[in-house]
Amino acid sequence: MGHLVLQPGPPRCGHPHALLAGGFGDPAGRLWGGRAGALAGGTAPAGRPAGRASGAGQAGAARGGGPARRKRDRLALSPGPRAGDARGDETRGAGARGRGAGDRPAPQRHDPGPRRRYGCARRRSGSAGPGGPLERRAGGGVGARRARLGAHGGRRRVAGAQGRADPGAGALSRPADRDHDGASGHPVSIVAGARDAASVGTDHGHAGGRRVTTHQDGYVRDIPYTAGAYPALSPINLRLSALIAGVDSPPLGSGSVVWELGCGYGNGVISAAVAHPDCRFVGVDYNPAHIARARRRAADLGLRNIDLLDADVVDLAATPDALPQADLVVIHGVYGWVGAPVKAAMRELLRTGMRAGGLIYLSYNAMPGSGQMGVLQRALLEAARLSVGRSDARLQDAIARVEALRAAGAVHLSGEGLLNDLFQKIRDADPAYLVHEYMNETWSALYHSEVAQDMMSIGLTYAGSAMPHENFPDLMLTPAQAEALGDVAVPHVRETLRDMFLNRILRKDLYMRGLVRLSERDRAQALAAQTFCAACNPTEAGLSLRAPAGDIELPEAYRQAALSLWHDGPQPLSALMAGPMGGTRATPVEAGALLVSGGLAWPCLPPPGPEIMAVVGRGVALAAAAVRESGLGTQATVPAPRVGTEIPVAGLEAMTLDALWSGVSPDDTAALVEHIWAPFQADRESLIHRGERIEDPARIREILSGALQGLRPDRLPLWRGLGMLPGG
Repeated sequence: MGHLVLQPGPPRCGHPHALLAGGFGDPAGRLWGGRAGALAGGTAPAGRPAGRASGAGQAGAARGGGPARRKRDRLALSPGPRAGDARGDETRGAGARGRGAGDRPAPQRHDPGPRRRYGCARRRSGSAGPGGPLERRAGGGVGARRARLGAHGGRRRVAGAQGRADPGAGALSRPADRDHDGASGHPVSIVAGARDAASVGTDHGHAGGRRVTTHQDGYVRDIPYTAGAYPALSPINLRLSALIAGVDSPPLGSGSVVWELGCGYGNGVISAAVAHPDCRFVGVDYNPAHIARARRRAADLGLRNIDLLDADVVDLAATPDALPQADLVVIHGVYGWVGAPVKAAMRELLRTGMRAGGLIYLSYNAMPGSGQMGVLQRALLEAARLSVGRSDARLQDAIARVEALRAAGAVHLSGEGLLNDLFQKIRDADPAYLVHEYMNETWSALYHSEVAQDMMSIGLTYAGSAMPHENFPDLMLTPAQAEALGDVAVPHVRETLRDMFLNRILRKDLYMRGLVRLSERDRAQALAAQTFCAACNPTEAGLSLRAPAGDIELPEAYRQAALSLWHDGPQPLSALMAGPMGGTRATPVEAGALLVSGGLAWPCLPPPGPEIMAVVGRGVALAAAAVRESGLGTQATVPAPRVGTEIPVAGLEAMTLDALWSGVSPDDTAALVEHIWAPFQADRESLIHRGERIEDPARIREILSGALQGLRPDRLPLWRGLGMLPGG
């Protein structure tokens, strides 16, 4: 029998740069709240007691667990010239060097506090960032989010649609003479039959099978990583950040190529491939379980414009033309987690594989902000050497030992602030996440100057931050701090010294090959022409932005602009500035950056055509199938083609989307409820509401009807703007 628990949930408004552990910055995955509240609960076979711990269907495989069970005893139904100024100087090539020793992998960054709702800013007179002056209130530092390895997972599990990981898959690099057609080359079509894309991710190994290297000895592979989506890493978001930083990064077009090195389960690269059918995507990961699941997901969606490679980047770097020339490369968290040979191989791939004008996103655990994290990582790693068995079991033994050292007064394991937060996290976090966070032998946190000089050695130039608001110097340092820093002409030195003021655990940097600075006029015109869509329900949004230099308060006009997107759909920034934001005197740079960093809007792509929408419909069907299989508590994902990412959906949301794609009218509550509950009723499931088991079908439908009354106004405008509903 199933059960639902109706309980209030806090209103949430997302922030794309919180980079998704749940949805839109919601670590619990409660993707809608406010008027509806959040439904928690789920399904259980008849006759079993309620209240046992819940799972999320097939998501268990992503955490190293066994196969998913048909039903769970208690499932949750939870709808839930940055280098400063853009006009600043740049240093190219001079003094460049390659990295040698001291390269240990840096896992993820830590989020010392709750996800923040950001807002937009008021103008004032005084010093300006790339788009103009901003008003600041004193106080309030911004904490960094947790980072991660090649698997772009957050702490949230993605259930069902992607299937179980298959550790039996294996592949290496693609030979240079591989034909560029079909699944292995430039796409003929993004759409294939549900199982007609069997060539997606074909193994490309050397004769005799997989050549195992020792370059990643000490890198955790016995436990798969967690899965998650990272909307801020979508191509359209990265291009927006580059524009705000003042550099020319052309949009993806027909024939463009995107790599992701360390793609994990492929959440990011697969969803980007859905939105860009004329481009080619390549995901590379060293863990065959990750790639096996990513290939299954791509095949289920019918994608033909993606290659997913189970490969060692050292082997790829040694193989001429192993990868097609790239226009955009994403390397999220991996560069600090791997040793010197793998770092060198990544640089070689970038040196030989990046096209002129190409953009690189590179994130890593940064010093000095990650210093305490490094102490804890080393203590856990050393303590784990005293145990045997799987990595997760060894880590649990290590945590107990290190906790004992802390309780006994170990000086470097004591104290408040970040270290205290880290200890709390290791008690509560997913073991699969913790293993990859703390158990890699070559973990290292890096100074910006180290990474920047690595990139300069291969002809890449630092362009700015992938976090839009970080490209405004006024938001990063107080006036006194800026005066103390002074006028440092060398960008990588300026950035490294600036980090001495910031509690920044993860840096998210942009580099370019052949960086071209935009004039103020060209940048303003490009941003004014950019279309934006709503990122949340603006009625529930906060209007304050927390930044290192202090909080800023946004005018109500920013909410009104977001409401216009919410009600009227995506619009170019110029229309917003001529309408609801007309009285703010904001520049396009300011307006675009703060709408996005405030979590109110996302940059978006043109309306998707039928080819793309066919894939979205298939994604909805997969999500709904996972919910039917594992219960209403299942968390799944659905492609959002207008932003080139995927959106987490709770079980009720997935079933609602499936009903809409099946032709049910969004206004027909009775038909929606019937579509949602019929498969569970057929399995003789019931409902628990406020501790009471409910078997009366009329009462169950009444509760679901109430939930839908809140879901529709909070979700339908969002899904429509993101291109997730039939018709785009």
